Amino acid sequence: RHGRATRMLCLLTCRNERHHLPGYLANAAAQFDGIVAIDDGSTDGSGDVLAAHPAVIEVLRIAPRQPHRWNGVTHRRLLVDAAA
Repeated sequence: RHGRATRMLCLLTCRNERHHLPGYLANAAAQFDGIVAIDDGSTDGSGDVLAAHPAVIEVLRIAPRQPHRWNGVTHRRLLVDAAA
């Protein structure tokens, strides 16, 4: 530990989940020291909801694209890098 505090972060990937985010963020904020999120091409304002929440440390935004393809490997790498 060498004098550094340990933090537990929530890592979240979402796309068009605006209606679920308020409850999710309230729950996660009570359990974690912060939230790092990816908004994967949302068109419903999910990224703005994430960015406005006080527990969210960082929102990585991936532009909308057609067709949308989920890329869990890339998401995991981006989230772990941002959390570090």
